[in-house]
Amino acid sequence: MTEYKMTAIAIMEQTDTVDIRLKDINNEAAILNIVTKAGYNRNCIKFDVTSKDIPAL
Repeated sequence: MTEYKMTAIAIMEQTDTVDIRLKDINNEAAILNIVTKAGYNRNCIKFDVTSKDIPAL
């Protein structure tokens, strides 16, 4: 997570997506590349970009 500056990941059953919060939009392409190389549908990933840190529970 730290390599791609992810601050949160959530599985959303309502939308059938994995929501990823990033600190830097520039990492979005690298993450989508990993997802598609693994054989997953890139449309199942949703991104949100924020510069704020979200504290872990």
